[in-house]
Amino acid sequence: MRCHAKTKTGQPCRAPAGASGYCVSHNPDIAEERAKWRRRGGKASAWARLLRSAEFSDKTARALAAGVARSVHAGTMGVDVANTIVRLLSVDDKLRRTGAMERDIAELKDYVRAARERKGTP
Repeated sequence: MRCHAKTKTGQPCRAPAGASGYCVSHNPDIAEERAKWRRRGGKASAWARLLRSAEFSDKTARALAAGVARSVHAGTMGVDVANTIVRLLSVDDKLRRTGAMERDIAELKDYVRAARERKGTP
């Protein structure tokens, strides 16, 4: 059975209907729940945009983690989304630390190479 509602263009909705005769998108009995889903989805999208666009310093990462904790506590972000963000912050931190170590190692190699050249040893 198909949904009894019409789409924005006036065409019949082609989604499968539930017991109410409407699909999840058109069921008037769950309109409030659907609005809550949209708000959560919008907030999750905002977090995703922030994560994609940001270069994190330690201070920014700590502030972001605190915001995530507040959102979970307020019920505006799911624990699964929060865990993903925290894991991404952890990976970002490890990548930054690894990059710093690689730069330090390269500098040490250059220093050792220069010292050997001054001494005349290979």
